[in-house]
Amino acid sequence: MRPENHVAGNRLAATASQLVLATLIASQPLLVAPLLAQAFNGTPVNSFGSVTFDRTIGGMETITVNTPQATINWTPNDTGIGGGAIDFLSSGHVADFVAGSTGPYTVLNRIIAADPTRVIGLSGAVNSGAGGAVWFYAPGGILVGSTAQFNVGSLLLTANDLAVDGQGAFLQNGNQFSVAAGTTSTAAVQIAAGAQLNALNSDSYIIAVAPRIIQAGAIQVNGSAALVAAGAVDLTLNGGLFDLTVTQGTAAGGNVIDHTGSTTGPASTGSTDLHRIYMVAVPRNDAIAIFLQGTGSLGFDVAGALDVVGNTIVLSAGRSVVGVAAGDPFADVALNTTAANIQLSSTTVTSAVTARATATATLGTFTNANYASDVTIRGDASADIRAVTGTLTIAGNATASSDSIFTTQSTGLTRVGGTAQISSNASAILNIGGNALATAMGQADNGGGGAGTGGTARISGSGGSLSIAGTAVVRATGNGGGATGTQNAGNGTGGLAQILSNNGSVVTISGAANANAVGIGGASVDGSGGVGLGGRID
Repeated sequence: MRPENHVAGNRLAATASQLVLATLIASQPLLVAPLLAQAFNGTPVNSFGSVTFDRTIGGMETITVNTPQATINWTPNDTGIGGGAIDFLSSGHVADFVAGSTGPYTVLNRIIAADPTRVIGLSGAVNSGAGGAVWFYAPGGILVGSTAQFNVGSLLLTANDLAVDGQGAFLQNGNQFSVAAGTTSTAAVQIAAGAQLNALNSDSYIIAVAPRIIQAGAIQVNGSAALVAAGAVDLTLNGGLFDLTVTQGTAAGGNVIDHTGSTTGPASTGSTDLHRIYMVAVPRNDAIAIFLQGTGSLGFDVAGALDVVGNTIVLSAGRSVVGVAAGDPFADVALNTTAANIQLSSTTVTSAVTARATATATLGTFTNANYASDVTIRGDASADIRAVTGTLTIAGNATASSDSIFTTQSTGLTRVGGTAQISSNASAILNIGGNALATAMGQADNGGGGAGTGGTARISGSGGSLSIAGTAVVRATGNGGGATGTQNAGNGTGGLAQILSNNGSVVTISGAANANAVGIGGASVDGSGGVGLGGRID
């Protein structure tokens, strides 16, 4: 029994005795102070770099980081086995990270509970200077509570441990690091509704890496944000952007990135001030999805949203991404063949969107929704931009692509396009302020003589209203591959290209309309040329 509880449990007859005991307790504050004089409810050990602690003010602490990198191993006070989240940073508690004499720093807080499968709860405030990057790792996952408020230079939240070199450094060359989870971990980083995560200095970042990400809070970043659902990933910080190379998919299934909150920030100020929001999910054994919905905002301030190069949202299901590219940042080859999908139905999106999934990619809105810039949706099996109910407005160009194109890293020589469509359902309205493109091309190997077959490309109204201010193009071409030597070339077969108005719908195209379902056979030097067979246009 603690001394203060022992005193409270006795009934003292004499007032003088009460005063004596009260004086005794007051003269020994260290018996009580550990319960109050700390922000983090745990014991720290500085294991790499140099860190000093000031834990003398109740509910607060100041952590001074004296080296460019430092690692703190934390042991939570809650040593229970099983149960709910550990209250590691209580609501109302404040942790201040400050720089020592060395200037900018990155500090890794490794929180290892007695039961490492328990979630670590962070419900208080975390602050750092502009040059302070604060990282948190907990193997059982992290819950950022509804009362949490982070105001930091940059932030990393991860349920995947970080790799270190022989000296214990986790950040290599100043901008590269790797995280890896256990082979069966399905732990999550969860940001609750009401939580506020702010990194508002230039070129800042906010990153969450775990087998599962749930983002219902408010993220603001003046640089780039990344939500990564994977088992292992290599990251390179690249002037405010990221290269994200996934080396192991997540062991979790279903909606491994579930975004119902808001992820926003200041607009780009120009071509050298690039801002990105990345959501990357790669499966391991089970089908996964990136699922975006809700009433929050996604994207950077509208003032610069039409700067497509400066402000871009990158969604990748099944592939790594290279951060510098704006239009096509996706790796050619998926990590594996397990289905990865994207479902996007956010109501307010203030930046350009480029999305690619190894299975299906869908922008399907069930209420009024506004996209302030270009939208490109790519799905290997299907891509669909659809106003289901209400009004969907895309201020820029709209592209739905299910092209299958041979690359030098592709497996197999033949290619068959999928299904790509842009449409409005009964009673729904789809307004596109720029051009509309639905493309389902099949482009075979141009050196191995593979066959290329077009898929289905469609722009249609089905009882609602579809308006396109620019041109409308549907493309379902099939291009056979060329051949070398005496090898025969591949055949090219067109698919199905449609521009339709069904069930009394109104389809308005202010610019030109073009439908293409051509089939082009490949050429051969000494062998037979491929046959070209046209498809169908409605």
